Amino acid sequence: IAIGESVMVGAASDLRGAGVFTDAKENRGPEGVKNTVISLRDDKRPLGDGTAVVIQVGTNAALTDAALDAIIDEIPAGAGPVYFLTVYADLAYIDRNNELIGALPGRHPGVSVIDWHLVAPNAYLCADGIHITCNGTYPALVYSNLILAALAVHINGGRFRFVEDLDFGGVDWADTGKRLLAHRHESGGMLATSDDGGATWKDLEKGFLNCGVLDHNTFVATKAKEKGIW
Repeated sequence: IAIGESVMVGAASDLRGAGVFTDAKENRGPEGVKNTVISLRDDKRPLGDGTAVVIQVGTNAALTDAALDAIIDEIPAGAGPVYFLTVYADLAYIDRNNELIGALPGRHPGVSVIDWHLVAPNAYLCADGIHITCNGTYPALVYSNLILAALAVHINGGRFRFVEDLDFGGVDWADTGKRLLAHRHESGGMLATSDDGGATWKDLEKGFLNCGVLDHNTFVATKAKEKGIW
């Protein structure tokens, strides 16, 4: 399940198309996200035990530890894993919001962070430097692939399967839907790829920080210690 604000609105159709229940709304702040978690939790169908949860909050308002804790406290104890995306905008409170989001795993062991702030500058955002509804489908694909790869979810015979030893990457949803590119967990930034929907994987090279897939044959990636896009 994915819960977010106006940035996520731009990728809602891609996420839903990949089977992710998505509740995104413009101008949503931390209180709105908390209330959405409560509503979906009480409905039990979309948010319950075993549900992976992705949340983006902090683009529209300054965050506090208390506000983030209030959201997490409403997530059912049996749900998870839980992911919070960082945020990206040229606004005074964004850096502080990202610091608070980045500190969540240390305060809540069941929470991980998806770093949209790191990827967004290369995602061809709208002129406002925030949203992903401009410049064709690419920005929304970058955003949705980041979420899907962090969940390590891929289509497998019409069902979804979790790949536990991978961190994040991308899927060629707009092409074959079978090409995946991801990092191997705790392996020095090793890139791994699959062209059969994740049934088999091939290690490529170490030292990478972020990666994505444009189509079945075209990958993009950044290295941890070198500038540029590869």
